[in-house]
Amino acid sequence: MGRESTCPATALPRVIEPVNLSIAKWIWTGEKAVPRGDNPTGPRAFRKNFTSTCGKCAISAKILAAAYLRMVMLLAQVLALPTPMYYTALEPASNLFAMEATNTGGPAGLAAAILVQYSDGLPTTTVDDRAWSFAAFQDPSGVAPWGKAVIPQALDIANSSFVWVGKRNGRTGRTSKASRAFRKTIVTPGCTKRAVAANVLLNKVEWRQHWWIGRAYYIPRPTLRPDVNVFAVNGTNGGGPASVIATIHISYDDGAFDIIRTDETWKASLTIPNDFASPTSDNSTWTNATNLGFWGRKPWRQTKFPKA
Repeated sequence: MGRESTCPATALPRVIEPVNLSIAKWIWTGEKAVPRGDNPTGPRAFRKNFTSTCGKCAISAKILAAAYLRMVMLLAQVLALPTPMYYTALEPASNLFAMEATNTGGPAGLAAAILVQYSDGLPTTTVDDRAWSFAAFQDPSGVAPWGKAVIPQALDIANSSFVWVGKRNGRTGRTSKASRAFRKTIVTPGCTKRAVAANVLLNKVEWRQHWWIGRAYYIPRPTLRPDVNVFAVNGTNGGGPASVIATIHISYDDGAFDIIRTDETWKASLTIPNDFASPTSDNSTWTNATNLGFWGRKPWRQTKFPKA
């Protein structure tokens, strides 16, 4: 990527910073000279080359983007799902961020912020502006007609609990090599609101390779049902201590939200039933998961960033 890298395999951040669109600008292609004016319909492509600070190695990025009206994203030529927040491993020295936004009529705009994490634990933020392949500036974030983009609340896992099911050694925490199923049913409160989106932060342990499998997911409609939703996890242990830990943020159409965390109220099964993840699958005979304690306790280690 232009220079040799000596990045460590993993690195923990010294500072965890949120990413937001407060200093981002709305941009578009410049086909119309008047900002906020109507633009031709159809998809448009945007690209941003990011070069790491000299002597530093990029290891991961958190990407927050909003488009008026529809967006997909490419990173290193891999298509990402059309969601507002992404987490991905980076090349150490140079990375290309590419986005496709589609205007379906009227004003058009793209706003984005990218928080790049370096191997020394310090971050840097790049935002969209006219340097994105000479895109045309439209307006600062929060200005009509686009308004202020709704940003999902930052997820944390610190107050969630490790859970598992089945026999385990009380001293070492070791359990048998097997897969376990976990489910949580979430019912939208009240009769007038609807669930519109869910952000999920999930970690499970793969002890055969001794590393955390950490993932962040965004679930929009129509995948998310407005009234009742089931979140299911298949956790596989290859030997040693085993656990699943997760935080779920549910957003409703009235602006309210709920945060659901793994604990002993989750249902658990010693086997993986057919269609166990289906909302119509019956888990009434399942046992409750065993609460193994909050995030940060032994023998589990903290989540590491992916390799650069």
